[in-house]
Amino acid sequence: MSNLAVVRIPKTGTVSLLTGMLPLMVSDQYPCVTNLHKTTDYFNRHPHDHDFITMVRDPLQQYISCYYFLKNRAHIAETGRHIHVDGRDGTLRTQRKAVEASTSLEDYLSNTVVGDFAERYFGKVAPESFMFVGETNQMEASIAVLSKMLNMPMQVHWENRNPKRPTTLQPYYVAPSVAAAFKARNASEYDLYERSVAHFNTLKATWLQ
Repeated sequence: MSNLAVVRIPKTGTVSLLTGMLPLMVSDQYPCVTNLHKTTDYFNRHPHDHDFITMVRDPLQQYISCYYFLKNRAHIAETGRHIHVDGRDGTLRTQRKAVEASTSLEDYLSNTVVGDFAERYFGKVAPESFMFVGETNQMEASIAVLSKMLNMPMQVHWENRNPKRPTTLQPYYVAPSVAAAFKARNASEYDLYERSVAHFNTLKATWLQ
């Protein structure tokens, strides 16, 4: 039996997903359930077969969420509370530097490192090869599909939300020109995102009939 590896792409809702998966982590349904901010390349270096699970998010919304997440962490750190701003992987460390160097959200979006999220975490593994890929904006449907696939009850538990925003489903707004320029500069990220959503829609049609 394969190990279950949750590939935690930052700011996509994987923490919320994992909260719903807690019963599985203490069961013997899989020999090992691993959840780390690690890429598929990391897991594939180990001598085990893995069934990969992850979440994806519209790259623009993901980067905006990252911006506010790191801004908030930096603000809390400045007030004296100890919070690890860097995150647990090089991706967030790279983005933190970009946030610190930016004068505004629009400036950050115009200068972010291209291909730093999805490309890095998917690595050489195609989205279509993942056992499951969910989509942040379809969190309830994602949980329902994974619940069916794993044959276990799961509920949505929103975690790490922006306290000023009542639900993660509300998209952030930026000027259309900024959004269009960002999408053009991040074509490879959007390709992985769109392929992942197509894979999820196939899973949804199969499991939620």
